[in-house]
Amino acid sequence: MRVLTWTEIETMVEKIAQSVMAAEVYRPEDEPLEFVYGQPRGGLVPAIMLSHRLGLPLGMSLDTDTCGLWVDDIYDTGQTVHQYSGRSELELACLVSKQDDPPVNHLAEVVTPNEWVVFPWENDSSTYLNNNSLPTYPNQTERV
Repeated sequence: MRVLTWTEIETMVEKIAQSVMAAEVYRPEDEPLEFVYGQPRGGLVPAIMLSHRLGLPLGMSLDTDTCGLWVDDIYDTGQTVHQYSGRSELELACLVSKQDDPPVNHLAEVVTPNEWVVFPWENDSSTYLNNNSLPTYPNQTERV
């Protein structure tokens, strides 16, 4: 199990911010990033941090044609990021990936595929492992 600290998160956010700023040099001038959007739950905290760091507003919706930075905490199975990977107006960023080469534009760190990662905004009452080492959530009887 890997329990991340706020200091590690700040370092990861800075790494992504540097990657985004370097990539901005290669984006067409008429298509700069205009907002940062956090995937609900896990991506919200790092999106807010990146919004402040990059000086971009936090987007509340992806129903737009403007260019934005979509952020999530972890690339695990890929189900979440694949919903957005075909959208040319979005750059994709994850703090952590369990895959060596995830289809995102900006990534801070890769961990082993079987490593359980706990972020500082999570706590014991929000997620825990059951007897089969599967994540479970309070008041939920089946795995998501």
